[in-house]
Amino acid sequence: MRKVGSIAFYPGATNCAHATIGQNPGSHFQGSVEDQLIESRYPKEAFEKAGQFFKGQTLEALCITMYGIVDAEKRYFMGSTQEGWREPLDIAEFCQRYIGPDVISRENIVCSNDSAAAAVAEYVWKGEAKIYGNEFGRTDLVYFGILDGIGSGVIQDGYLWDGFAQPEMGHLPVRRFIDTIRRRSGRDPFPGTCPYHYDCVEGLASQYALTERMKLHGIASLRDLLAQENHELWDIQAYYLAELAVVAGMMLAPRRIIFGGPMIHSSLIRRIRNLFDQQVASYPSYLTKLKPEYISESEFRNINAPLFGGLELARLAVIDRQPGKNARIGSPKLKKYSTKDSLFAEYIDKAKKSPAAVDLRMVRMGKPSTTTKKIFGLSITETVQWAFAKAINGRLDGEIIEGEFAEIPKSTVPFQGNPIHIQFEILEALKGLRGERPELFEGIDGIGVSSIGVVSPEDRKLVGIARKNWAPVSPGCLINFNDLFFSSGLFSGIEKAQIEVQNDAPARCLTEYYYDSKSRSVEGGRPGRSLMYLMVGEGVNGAIIHDGELPFMLGHPELGHQLPQPHILDLLDQSDRNPIPFDERRHTGCPKHLRCFEGVASRARFRAQWGAELSDLPPDHVAWEIEAYYLSQLAMNAALTHDPDRILFGGHMFTAARGEEDESGLIKRVRSKFLKQNAGYLPKYTSASAVERLIVQASMGEEIKVKSALVMACVGASLSVPAWRNRTLKANQLANDNELASVSTSGERE
Repeated sequence: MRKVGSIAFYPGATNCAHATIGQNPGSHFQGSVEDQLIESRYPKEAFEKAGQFFKGQTLEALCITMYGIVDAEKRYFMGSTQEGWREPLDIAEFCQRYIGPDVISRENIVCSNDSAAAAVAEYVWKGEAKIYGNEFGRTDLVYFGILDGIGSGVIQDGYLWDGFAQPEMGHLPVRRFIDTIRRRSGRDPFPGTCPYHYDCVEGLASQYALTERMKLHGIASLRDLLAQENHELWDIQAYYLAELAVVAGMMLAPRRIIFGGPMIHSSLIRRIRNLFDQQVASYPSYLTKLKPEYISESEFRNINAPLFGGLELARLAVIDRQPGKNARIGSPKLKKYSTKDSLFAEYIDKAKKSPAAVDLRMVRMGKPSTTTKKIFGLSITETVQWAFAKAINGRLDGEIIEGEFAEIPKSTVPFQGNPIHIQFEILEALKGLRGERPELFEGIDGIGVSSIGVVSPEDRKLVGIARKNWAPVSPGCLINFNDLFFSSGLFSGIEKAQIEVQNDAPARCLTEYYYDSKSRSVEGGRPGRSLMYLMVGEGVNGAIIHDGELPFMLGHPELGHQLPQPHILDLLDQSDRNPIPFDERRHTGCPKHLRCFEGVASRARFRAQWGAELSDLPPDHVAWEIEAYYLSQLAMNAALTHDPDRILFGGHMFTAARGEEDESGLIKRVRSKFLKQNAGYLPKYTSASAVERLIVQASMGEEIKVKSALVMACVGASLSVPAWRNRTLKANQLANDNELASVSTSGERE
């Protein structure tokens, strides 16, 4: 039998536990868990008392979970917002000094943020009964711990996100609460308790913030407030926590959102669910008609969740010392297709030496090939563009024949004319093109689609869009690409498995990552671990490649439909500085949410409010200040949620506003405001040079529209089972070279 241990540190308390696991690789826990809650105030005292608990034990692995920012790789605590726990400390060194090398060796110490560990506990333990063995129904979840601060943990497909730091979503900026129920005027006047950001979610809705609000209402304790189920403070808490849930839904699209902490109770959860539904406003469709348990309270009624999550992380540390790596939470099953696996190591090394020598997509399927394949790409944005090309080993070979279906009405805001059936319009345009150039349609091996809107890659459908001038062909479907390409007979011999459909943001993200070394390289020229691509044009959206994968949960992210903190000028009436005040009904770029990022930062907003594109307005126009404010907030949300190595801005807003050194003045404004919004909280981004390395303008311009569709066609042409059927599209399925960016184009259709 082997023992593992867990310590959960909090300001004011230390929770310790140890448990036994079997001898076989991948063994689960056996017997009972011994745990103890110890009072402690400061790190030195907490570690000393934990040492007393483990005295005489010999542990195979020990997990330390801490409240605040934890660098899990370096086993280093970066600090927190709480008194006495703000200074950094070396976790492994403290363990050796106060717990002792006879209890645990330095190399067998693992670390985690407390909310990340709590997410693990929710996934594998059944609450207070402490019975190990969840049935793994929650393949994706986001956990929010509402304590004196607000922490977050993310599990995707059974694996914990563990970058430089766990997601810091508690510091997301949110809109101020307005009491519409009691018809009080004015926004929430509470100053906020976060020492860095004041009115982030943590500053306005943490337990510490609630305690300060209670003082203003003469309420002595949380117990007293819990007895008043209809108190107005619960409306305030529900509002801010619902805002947090909406961001999680739009950014991550998890299959479940869980709130934990002493203040969380069933009545509050019901309020959060109702407000969540109102704010989502039926878009995106995958966040509508959800089961009530989509947003739920933790099964752990006290602070035990991080402790038991730590035990599982310690167990995984033992498994990782067995043959094979990357154990799945709650199971000995190993992660497939990891770049760490020996299956890929040989081919990846070979590809680095000679990118043209190996097709990683074919290696995965065990079918290496040098066959030249004909592919077709369709890009659907405000316009519909098409392209034919040849590809070999996943690389484009030769010229691209491309064009635009000018006869299809543009999808821009404000809308003009009656709704159109976009599938019928595209079908008729394709028939016309085939009549003119029938040779292009013969022998197609793969079709790729890069489209705006909510896309279902598995069903190959465009299921929804925030714009209102496209009519559905059937309930819940604007375009059925199986019918468009397969059933129509336009492409003879094409099979459904050869059609790859994706939202344009993930498609562009993948294209930038794998065909532009500047986009993915970080300090020292080494490849970045993750890339966030944010596109700002007629709409606003984004996607991330994390550890070489496009994460896919309920659906692709809809980053543009988060609700940002409004710019002060967007709340004020007419003034000398703001002669045309923002009217959310007439000026918005999003008819669904009005004041989401797409509503306030897309091209449509500036055309409607000032009658011109942003790039046509003078540099001192207030519109530049407003746009930089919103885009820096979008970048901050991305950094707090995903912690990417690089944030790449693309889309018409940037390609149309380029300045010296191929960068627009807009990107520089965004960096400046991002640095101010961070306010020193994320330690990596406290200098202008660090932010300049993080936030970069995309190298590809408008040409990325058709190129991203052709990248999807490469996937369709090369895999017998499209990658999205396996839940994530691996970035290493595409050859790692720059040829796509340099291919010539010709044959523009008149």
